[in-house]
Amino acid sequence: MKKISIIFSLLISCFLSAENFVSLTWNEPQISSLYQPYILQKNLNENELINLSPKDDYLAISSPKSLVQAFRNCISKTDNSSFYSKNIQSAQTSSHLNLRFYAGADYTRNLTTEKHYYYYNYAVLFTGNIKSKLFYYANWYMGKFGLDSDVAKKTSPLFDTWKQQSTNDDGFYLDNMTAKISYHSSVGDFTIGRGKYEIGSNISGSVILNDVANDYGYFSHNLQLGKFSLSFMHATLVADSTNAEIGNNALYYKNYEDKYLVVHKLDWNPNPKFHFFVGEHIIYGSRNIDPSYLLPHTFMRVTEHNLYDRDNVLIFWGGDWQISSSNTIYSNLILDELSKSKIFTNWWGNKYAFQIGNSQKLFFRDSKITVEFTAVRPWMYTHKYLVNKFSNEKKPLGFTAGSNILQYTVELNLDLANNLKLDLQSSYSRQGSVGNDFLVNYKDRPTDEANWLEGDITDKYRNGVILTWQVNHHHLFKIGYEIEQIRSEDANDTISISYQAIY
Repeated sequence: MKKISIIFSLLISCFLSAENFVSLTWNEPQISSLYQPYILQKNLNENELINLSPKDDYLAISSPKSLVQAFRNCISKTDNSSFYSKNIQSAQTSSHLNLRFYAGADYTRNLTTEKHYYYYNYAVLFTGNIKSKLFYYANWYMGKFGLDSDVAKKTSPLFDTWKQQSTNDDGFYLDNMTAKISYHSSVGDFTIGRGKYEIGSNISGSVILNDVANDYGYFSHNLQLGKFSLSFMHATLVADSTNAEIGNNALYYKNYEDKYLVVHKLDWNPNPKFHFFVGEHIIYGSRNIDPSYLLPHTFMRVTEHNLYDRDNVLIFWGGDWQISSSNTIYSNLILDELSKSKIFTNWWGNKYAFQIGNSQKLFFRDSKITVEFTAVRPWMYTHKYLVNKFSNEKKPLGFTAGSNILQYTVELNLDLANNLKLDLQSSYSRQGSVGNDFLVNYKDRPTDEANWLEGDITDKYRNGVILTWQVNHHHLFKIGYEIEQIRSEDANDTISISYQAIY
């Protein structure tokens, strides 16, 4: 069925194309981490995909001569052609289609435990445009973890999606699909897609909404109003457990409760140096889609009150301030509860997360250094109802290191040459054991007090370095080393190698 659907999509896409630059990204952080040991960790650059415009029609296997030329292109330093491209010109607009294939392999070895695993993958990526109105892309990949795959299941950042155990060995197969169709018009961009988003500049993980969890289906709308923009997204999540896992009949082993995420966001850009945003999250479930949460111009917190306070509401804001041409300050804040009369006390319901950072460009090329401080109160991201936790498929949607934590992070990005990058990241965190996990039900809290770093404190140090070599447009290579130590325990060091070929 997958092959049939891909072929069907390609036939439709013969009418697709690109023209003037269009941006469909409504919440892309200004500052984000470049420290990514694996190539597949990086999200697709949507704007780069939808604005890719081929100059000529091309098919790499149209003839023996073109096939030979395709092999030559793969080792060329300047070629950036695709496996197949189609460009349809008209009097006022153009349409295009690009089809690419890629394959890669990752290898990870823990030098302390001698455990190691590999992950190989292959994929299809196609993107297109119809008369600068309808934009789309789709990226499907499949891969397999082998060797000590049980370690990969627990530690690999790529292990975030559907999995199936191999019948021949202890390995696991994974596949995933990221896709988007957007209609671009004067009254906004209307989108149906499957993907994941990140809100707020950061280098250690967003406290508002991260892009580490598995992809989810959504529909969204973005309306530009001069210096303001209004964004709305309604997504379908997967609950963290089934009815069978909470004690019901085993016949319900795939009976996940309905679970949804609503994001409502207002951005303000008064000038090129300043950006401020404010918004709301709603997590709700155990029922069908609620039309009350499909109104992008209303206050959803008020709506939630009128639905008997049964859903999980979070309010957030943040911004970026470019104080000079080379220096940017950013901050993010998200609130879950709070009480005005108890705001300066240790009441457990004072649940919030705060993040502040500063990024300074260095004197050569696109190099920069960023420092960041993150503080997350105990019990943040938790809820009394299982379905309303701020998560997707047992992965956090909030700060990935958890709550009841103070964390300091420094990242250095060195642009050594046009095709050579060196990224270093160091972090130190202190985390208490009480209310530090989104999986915990806050009804199980020991008291109505919640102190910073309450419980047993864990001090963790982490240092890592990654060298990225962009051989040419068709080959990418990464090698990394990371050492992590919890105070009073032995250090844990890991090496990683990642490679990808695309055409």
